[in-house]
Amino acid sequence: MAGKVILALIAGAGILTLLLETVAKIRERLVDDGWVKDGTWLERTRLRGFRRRIAPALDVVGITADHVVGLRGAAASEAAKRRAGDPALRDRPDQALITAIKPWIVTLDDGAFFRGNDRYVDTMGLVHHKDADAPSLAAILDAWVDLLRRHEIIGDFDCVVALKEGNSVLVTEFCNRVSPNHLVAPILCKSKHDPSRVSCDSGSHETDFEGLRAFLKAMGPPPAPRRRYRALAVDDNCTSGSSFYGAIKEFNDYVNSHDDSCPIEPIEDAAVLFVVNAGNPKDFAFDGKPVGLHAMLALGSEEMTTIEEAQRKHAPRLADGFKDHPACEFSRQLGGAADGASS
Repeated sequence: MAGKVILALIAGAGILTLLLETVAKIRERLVDDGWVKDGTWLERTRLRGFRRRIAPALDVVGITADHVVGLRGAAASEAAKRRAGDPALRDRPDQALITAIKPWIVTLDDGAFFRGNDRYVDTMGLVHHKDADAPSLAAILDAWVDLLRRHEIIGDFDCVVALKEGNSVLVTEFCNRVSPNHLVAPILCKSKHDPSRVSCDSGSHETDFEGLRAFLKAMGPPPAPRRRYRALAVDDNCTSGSSFYGAIKEFNDYVNSHDDSCPIEPIEDAAVLFVVNAGNPKDFAFDGKPVGLHAMLALGSEEMTTIEEAQRKHAPRLADGFKDHPACEFSRQLGGAADGASS
């Protein structure tokens, strides 16, 4: 009799184990196929189970949470070595930018204007067809952001936030330069008029930030002792900054209201190559806001005409005179105190 009871218990335990495994697999399939939203109890349970299963295997080969930090450090060192190979770019990315954009300044037809100017810089064309002898826009942006970091104007960051309708190619190339092992990922913010936005009564939807879900899923919880990841906003240029700041504010509002499922700190800094002079600088959207915008140059019709007419070898020297804008506050130090910083 006792033997039958024991056999029944063993059989019951086996059936229960199979049922639990089946439920776990169904749960994982529901999450992976998108039937269950990220950040829910069910999804977090699945993720914890996955980590428990994979942790022993990682321990066997000696991989711990500290190795994630090590991978970031190795990527940063590799990027730093690449920058050190071009001291002029490292210390004066503003001059490199003048040289790069000079052939890509477009003069508009009579009666045509772009943000109040009769000229504009074709940054999209430059991204795809750069001069073989000049650094790419991504390299210049990388050097600019690195300079801001070395002077502690901005902090380290784990992901890059940008406008979807902005220069997404530049943003992707920038991320690949900053982190060759692809640990720094781009997140693209959809505009209010993007037809692919999801209607949501409670504000922004997760899908309004393309790449956010993939970033959080790939990275998992921030490595201790940190509680949240950090983001930097970037683009090639902006004028008043209203669209750029609007996207940043929407992103910040989203992460603040989804602290448990979206462990990212609100954005505090944004970097662009240049601002477009158009209208009154007092209309600057970042003025008085909790987000600082950092640009190397301020360009309007007059400045672009001067760059066009200058000889190539003399053009870089013009950079110091094209910084009459609140966003260029730090850039105005280049050539002086900023050049003396150690890398």
